[in-house]
Amino acid sequence: MLNLIHENQDLENMTQEATQAKKDGKNEEQDDIADYQQGEKEYQEALAFVKDAIAPSYMKVEAKHMEMNDMFCKTYFTYAYPDYLEGNWLSPLINWDVKFDMSMFLYPVDSAKIMGYLKKRLTELRSERAINQEK
Repeated sequence: MLNLIHENQDLENMTQEATQAKKDGKNEEQDDIADYQQGEKEYQEALAFVKDAIAPSYMKVEAKHMEMNDMFCKTYFTYAYPDYLEGNWLSPLINWDVKFDMSMFLYPVDSAKIMGYLKKRLTELRSERAINQEK
């Protein structure tokens, strides 16, 4: 009889252990499902962002600027710089308290080509000045 009681207790312990293992397995499965759902949600949000960037829902193009969704875009082209550049000459633009992206593209030009252009332009200005003095 005592043997039978021990066997029943062992059977109950084994049943409880099996039930706990199933619960642990279900918890792991639920954690895996939650991780998968979170990953899927993040993927969908990133995909929506990429789709909006490629094909925005709103785009307005004006002569001087462009609006895309909630972003304002404007391009400035600088064709000449001051004769003398001091340190931090772009600091007012860079330290402006507005979020913006800025890119600079500088294209080097051959010195001989520039000297030819400057000589030609200087000759034009001198002749223009001479004509204006005669009048």
